[in-house]
Amino acid sequence: MAECIHGFEDGFCDICFPRVVPESLLVGAVKAPVRRSTVKPRAAGTGRATTPVDPVTFQNRRVYHVTHLSNLESILHDGAIKAGAKPDLDLLRPEDREIRGTMEIVPGEPLGNFVPFALSPDAAWWEEIRTGASQARWSPAARKASLTEFVVLVGTIGAIGPEIVFSDRDVTHVLARIGVGVSAGSALTRRTMSEDPDLLQPEVFAPGSYPLSDVVLIGLPNEPVKSKVKDMIREVGGAAPKLAVYPPWFQSSELEA
Repeated sequence: MAECIHGFEDGFCDICFPRVVPESLLVGAVKAPVRRSTVKPRAAGTGRATTPVDPVTFQNRRVYHVTHLSNLESILHDGAIKAGAKPDLDLLRPEDREIRGTMEIVPGEPLGNFVPFALSPDAAWWEEIRTGASQARWSPAARKASLTEFVVLVGTIGAIGPEIVFSDRDVTHVLARIGVGVSAGSALTRRTMSEDPDLLQPEVFAPGSYPLSDVVLIGLPNEPVKSKVKDMIREVGGAAPKLAVYPPWFQSSELEA
């Protein structure tokens, strides 16, 4: 069997060993904010019969949190990626940060209370940054930052827990569909894959914080950055995730092409 170049055990990397979400998944009812579609349960007695979700297959799926090196130091000190933490370098312009921070993705819970993740290291928003951050939503700092100043923290869906929230695209988009919980999220992900097989658009949200102990890997752009992160970890002390250098995560797909 081929070895995973990202540091995962064989068979547990979504890139080297692509996972296929089961065709038959439970569809959970979702209560979502106004303006968005919801994942509705299939009416009894209609359509295809469903079988139970394979929790191992879906919950082992990797999630990716991209952050600037200047933000990583506070994550290491806190021992977690914390929702609502003010980043030293904010990729979003203030207006868009305000929108995302205050909008409700579930009743009574603003987005600022959740930690965002992508389902791909080549997520659409990250590709915008990798190609120059020319879109209006990005800050001047995002346009000036070097891609070698970022790191990717890799976790799993299962580590987020039952209150996980899924969006099939940028959650601020008027057509975004929201799924709450693993069953609804797995169904929404399966549906999204028909139009977005690489899952470049979806966002996943963890309530409150995501412990550093559940980060299985930190992806790094090059060896000098790996040395810098090792120094940060030494200063903080304690156990740390595995470090792996993987330059393609920090390069535009246009450049690769």
